[in-house]
Amino acid sequence: MKRSVPALPALALALSLALAGCGTSQGPRGDYGGGGTITPSTSSPGATSPGSGEAQGTTGADVAKFGEPWAYEDGLTVTVTAPEEFEPTGEGAGSPLSAVRMEVTVENGTGKEFDPTLIAVGATSAEAAAEPITDSTQGLTGSPESSLGSGERVTYSVGFRVKDPKDVLVQVTPGLEQKPAKFTG
Repeated sequence: MKRSVPALPALALALSLALAGCGTSQGPRGDYGGGGTITPSTSSPGATSPGSGEAQGTTGADVAKFGEPWAYEDGLTVTVTAPEEFEPTGEGAGSPLSAVRMEVTVENGTGKEFDPTLIAVGATSAEAAAEPITDSTQGLTGSPESSLGSGERVTYSVGFRVKDPKDVLVQVTPGLEQKPAKFTG
């Protein structure tokens, strides 16, 4: 006797599994950054605890100030500069919202290779999701694609359309095992 699985429950299960990883406000990775240049890091690698996702800003807070490093227990460090207003070109131009850009620096003190394509950067402004800007003329082309060796650092630009350039919260999630680093002014 042929036994069939009811289609509706199987479809619901498949849909819920497919959508489980899609509920972030960060958007797809790589939409808002800029190439970046990998350089040797001059800071100490810090403590290593592979796979640890715990982190905090240098002040011990849940949110770091722009320019302060956010250090993970595994040795990875993220820093975001304060937003600066700019005028986008091409498809990034012509919005009533303000355009801001900032530099994201990732330092790899983990003792192993780090894949920067896993970095997701998102922002909010005045309690509203910010719109990522891709602008190759301005160097806003996506997260770095080259592997980051231990002791290396990469800095690249990100841009967003925001409601209020003086009220911006940036969230950087460097990988699947790390918690988001949050930065504000």
